Amino acid sequence: MAGMSQLEAATGHEDGVRPVFGVPRDLAAEKLLGLRVDPALGRGEVLVVPQLLNSIGALWGGVGLAAAIGLCEEVLGRRALWASVQYISPIRCGERLELSLHAGRRGRGLTQAAVRGTVEGRQTLLVTGTFGGRAGNGPTADLADDFGRDLQLATAPVGVRTPAQCPEYTVRPEVPGSAAGLLERVERRWATPTTPELAGTPGNARTMLWLRSRVPLPLSAVVLAVLADFAPVAIGHARGVPTYGVSLDNSIRLAHISPDPGAGDDSSSPWILLDVRVEALVRGVAQLYARMFGEDGRLLATAGQSTLMRHA
Repeated sequence: MAGMSQLEAATGHEDGVRPVFGVPRDLAAEKLLGLRVDPALGRGEVLVVPQLLNSIGALWGGVGLAAAIGLCEEVLGRRALWASVQYISPIRCGERLELSLHAGRRGRGLTQAAVRGTVEGRQTLLVTGTFGGRAGNGPTADLADDFGRDLQLATAPVGVRTPAQCPEYTVRPEVPGSAAGLLERVERRWATPTTPELAGTPGNARTMLWLRSRVPLPLSAVVLAVLADFAPVAIGHARGVPTYGVSLDNSIRLAHISPDPGAGDDSSSPWILLDVRVEALVRGVAQLYARMFGEDGRLLATAGQSTLMRHA
C-alpha cells in the first residue's frame, strides 16, 4: 500500500484522518476488558487476567469478540452492526492478546472490517464485522432515509418475571476445582426454568435469564457481546444434566442500544434478558440462538454460537 499511512491502511479512510464523527470510547472496553487501543496503528491489546476467564481457565469467548468490537468502533468511528468471531486456539491467563484491524474501503455509510488476534505470533481468533449505518453513524446526514424510521419486528417474551422476582443463580464454577472468572462479574437471575437445578430430566430447549454487569456500565455492543456468551447455560437445561461448553464461534447482530455508550447511570448497569434456544446438538456441538431484550422490551441484539459440549 505504497503512499498510504498506517491509519489509512487500517481503516480504509482515504485521507488518513480520524473522522470527527467518531463514537465515544466505550467504557466497558476499558473497565470490563482492560482493552488498550492505539488508534494511529489500528491495534489493541488485552492482558488476560483471572477476571476474564471462563470456568475452564481460558479466555471467556465473548471477551474476544467484545474486544475486537471495541477496537473497531474506536478506530473506525462507526458503531457495530454485526460481528462474528472464530476461535482458533485457546488463550490462557497471563497471556497478552494482540489485536490488529484490517478494514475494507470506507463507504458513505458502512465499513467492513476484520480483526486478527494473536498471542506471541500464534493466531488465536479471527473477527469479521460491519460497522456504520445510515442514521447517526457517520457522514450520512445527506443521505435520504429511504426506509423510514427504525422498526422492531421481534417482540419480547410475554409474562416474564422481572429481575427482582427471579431467583439469583450464585456463582458456581461449571467444572469442579476451577475458578469463577468472569462469572463473578455478572449478576444472573433465572426467569425460566423457575429453578435452575438440574435433576436429570431434559427441558424444553429454551432458557431465559436476566443478566447485568456488577461493574456499573452503560449499555453498549461490547457489554452485549460479553453477556451473549452466557447462552451455553441453556445446554445443561435442555439435556437435564450438568454440561459446559467451549465456544467455537460467536456472532452478534446489534439492534437498538443506547446512543452514547460513554454515558449512563454510574450506580448500576441495566438488566438484559437473554432468551436462548438450543436449536440442535450435532456431533458433540450445540447450535444456539439467542435474543437480547431490555427491561422495556426493546430488542437489543440477536446472537448465535456453536459450542463444543463437555461433561461437567
